[in-house]
Amino acid sequence: MILVLLIVIYRSPLLALIPLVVAGMVYGGVGQLLGLLGRGGLVISKQTVSIMSILLFAVITDYSLFIFSRYREELKRYENKWEAMKQAMREAGLPVLFSGGTVLAAMLVLFFAKLGDYRNFAPTFALAMAVIMIASVTLIPALFTLFGRKAFWPNIPRVGENKARRRRTFWETVARFVVAKPRLTVAVIGALLVVLQHHARIALPRRVANPFRQRGGRASGRPYWRRHFFGRSHFGGDVCRADDSACATVVYVWISRRHWHFA
Repeated sequence: MILVLLIVIYRSPLLALIPLVVAGMVYGGVGQLLGLLGRGGLVISKQTVSIMSILLFAVITDYSLFIFSRYREELKRYENKWEAMKQAMREAGLPVLFSGGTVLAAMLVLFFAKLGDYRNFAPTFALAMAVIMIASVTLIPALFTLFGRKAFWPNIPRVGENKARRRRTFWETVARFVVAKPRLTVAVIGALLVVLQHHARIALPRRVANPFRQRGGRASGRPYWRRHFFGRSHFGGDVCRADDSACATVVYVWISRRHWHFA
């Protein structure tokens, strides 16, 4: 399904395969680095690896689309494929690095999270983004240049194609309008977002919208934990300051009250 979607987006079978190849190679490299960190004591859960793989494939696909779009435009200006990629990376290299750097900084902020699981996300996601940034300015351009114009089959770009074409595309028209009237564009888009935010509200059930306000088993049992064990939360491992047998007894009573409603 992913390959079919990429073929529809890129309009070329080979262009759709290149990002998947890059993603597979980067995933393998990140996996080896995470293995070394795991030997050093880093806690890596299955959930962390699953989210990291989604982030990896999504970002690489996005950056590949950006780079090959610029490369295709330069192939219409330069006959030499290496010169075309050189010019394309002059325009696309810095935006890719800045975008990846922003995501990398956001991942590093997770180090300050109070929840331990979120803190464990930080080194894994930051490492993945660092490798993705390196691959985006080295491996992706190299593979696109290696295949050259053949990668765009069946819509192979030719030198002088832009000059021969007289009719503007839809996105060229939009781009020219935004550049010519930036203030009007910001005002229109801003007003549209305000209207959508005011009228397009999602009505969620109360239990979904406010899950922590429900009187569930944990909420009902919290006062008993605080009263008898002077704990900070409702998790036994964090709050119980008695011996293990007393902790087990209280947990059993709490579960019994929740499921069998014993007095």
